[in-house]
Amino acid sequence: MNEESLDIKVAPQNEASTAAKNSVEIMHRVLIEIGWAEPCSKLTRRVEVDFESSQSPVSNVELAIDELAECLILCINFAYEATPNVRQQVLRFITRANWALVVGNFEMDVNSGELRFRSSLVFGSTALSETLVQRLIASAMDIVDRHVAELMLVLEGGFDADLAIESVWRKNTSEVK
Repeated sequence: MNEESLDIKVAPQNEASTAAKNSVEIMHRVLIEIGWAEPCSKLTRRVEVDFESSQSPVSNVELAIDELAECLILCINFAYEATPNVRQQVLRFITRANWALVVGNFEMDVNSGELRFRSSLVFGSTALSETLVQRLIASAMDIVDRHVAELMLVLEGGFDADLAIESVWRKNTSEVK
């Protein structure tokens, strides 16, 4: 993934809001606190956290500050791509999953089969707080965690998308009771 994949906008130096500049610092502080980044002298608007060596279905997580939109974007990129023979089932699964989500959405590039979950938080002229960044990360990871087992079954070609998403919904409904 590169900055173009997230489509982040960088404001000219004199136009970047104070909130956007402060939000970059806060994003880095939270990533250091949760162990996803090391302290560094140069803070960037975009950070990629690599998970590939952890045997996780997640390849990496990207966080970026879009200065013009004044928003924090989070993408959780999957380590696996949907092969052409399962893309329709994967699309059905993620479309039905997205219908039930309150925040964020699953996405698939229909040409490459690349999969990700994306969420964002508009901070506007108010700088992000550490709590908001932590909540964005935690809620996105929770959503992915609740769907990933069934998504993997659909990706492997061995499970119907409708049965898979209904299984997700049943599991999550029983957890609430």
